[in-house]
This record gives sequence, structure tokens and C-alpha cells, in this order.
Amino acid sequence: MIHRVILSPKDVAFALEIANKRYLCHKNAQNQQPGFKDAGVTPDRIGVTGELCATKVHGGKMDTQALPDGDHHVGDIILANNQIVEVKSREYLGEDVEVIFSFEEYIHFTYVCLVQVQLPDIGMVHPIWSKDEVGPHTFRKDYGYGMRIAFRPCDLGKKQC
Repeated sequence: MIHRVILSPKDVAFALEIANKRYLCHKNAQNQQPGFKDAGVTPDRIGVTGELCATKVHGGKMDTQALPDGDHHVGDIILANNQIVEVKSREYLGEDVEVIFSFEEYIHFTYVCLVQVQLPDIGMVHPIWSKDEVGPHTFRKDYGYGMRIAFRPCDLGKKQC
């Protein structure tokens, strides 16, 4: 089941504050993918908004750190049962959305949650899936910044769209 979350103005301000800190911290990092460096704070804002929306539905604690080289794929939220969840935030709201991982992200994640974000305050929060659930449905695709591993929630066999 997909849950629609509308963030309060206070939550939106918090998400923007964290996004700005992350952006300022890593904007000059050498490991940014092409195009991401020039996108400004928006990718960080989408990501933080998705993470915050995921905690509103699934609970847990969001990692609010701003690290120059990113989080090294350790996950974005920690649930009460200590599950570490990678939150994948996408602006695309269509049913045929793809969840995209770098190879390093795919190797390190155990659980993943998709949040389809409509800035500034809306998130469509999907269930949390395990690597065992999504693994058989993954495919490789080049999105213009190198080969990636992806899956479509609609391919998981349940009503996920």
C-alpha cells in the first residue's frame, strides 16, 4: 500500500535546512555524477523530503548528517527493530517509476523504500522491500551516467502501483 504524506510547514523548513547543509557539504566533492553537481540543492531536497516522509509512515530515525563524500551507502533511516533502510526518492510520479541503484548502493542495501516526491511537501511512500524481494526483478540500464541496477515496483507481483 502506498501512503500519501503531506509535510507541515515546519517539516518542509527542516527538510530544506538539512538539504542545504548536505548540498553545501558535498557540492565540491569529486565523486558527484555528471549533471548532479550543477543541479543545485534540488536533488538533496528531494532526497531529504523523501527520507522525512518515509519516517512519517514507517517510523524510525532519519540520518541528518551532512558528509562530504555522502553516507557510503549505509542507509537513510533506522527503524525501531534496527533495520537500516535505503530510501530512494524520485520526483517522477508515474506508475512505471523505476528504483535506481548504483552498483555500490545495490551491494550494500538490505532494505529499500521508494518515495515519490512532489516538492515542497508531498511524498507517496511505498512499502519497505527486502533485497530478496526486489533482487529477482532487477535489470541493468544506462540512464546516461553509467550502467545502473534498477527495478520497477509494479513488477513485484503485488499491488505496488
